Amino acid sequence: MGLETPRDKSRGLFWRMALVVVVGLGLLIFTTIALTTPSTTIVRQGIVIAWSAALLAGGIYFYRLLSRLGVLARRVDEGSAELAEIRERFQKYFEIHQRLNDIIEFLPNATFVVDTERRVVAWNRAIEDMTGVRKADILGRGNFEYSLPVYGERRPILIDLAFLPDDELKLRYDFVRKTSYQESIKNRKKF
Repeated sequence: MGLETPRDKSRGLFWRMALVVVVGLGLLIFTTIALTTPSTTIVRQGIVIAWSAALLAGGIYFYRLLSRLGVLARRVDEGSAELAEIRERFQKYFEIHQRLNDIIEFLPNATFVVDTERRVVAWNRAIEDMTGVRKADILGRGNFEYSLPVYGERRPILIDLAFLPDDELKLRYDFVRKTSYQESIKNRKKF
């Protein structure tokens, strides 16, 4: 739908060329009839030539207009294909986001998620029951809002350690360290 095939291009070119041929033939026939009429005078021949030139200019203008419309139509088709691709990507993103939300929502443990700007992006039913704070009241909030139900004040909590730079984390806590998932599996003690 959005991509133009070589066959579509040839069809468009065919119709534009057909239009030029029709306009050209019309001019030729009109000029021939006007010039071969016995009552033709010099003035009349000048008018016929002027009309022929005007028709030719109109045909050229119409041909250019059709060419521009063809270019615009291709751009619209390309744009609609691009929009369809964006819509499809957004739909996939939305489905993944919804799936993750469903997983978090039905975890039996009290769970919440913050983004890189420390705004609450997920707050499950178990944490609602534990804190008494509804999901609708806390989603999208930042400024350590998630610590209020537990500590009664805005302050960093355990999740905020994930945002500390490594060197600052080492200075504050000698028993906490960041590792990748692969490192944690490699260094796991076997029982």
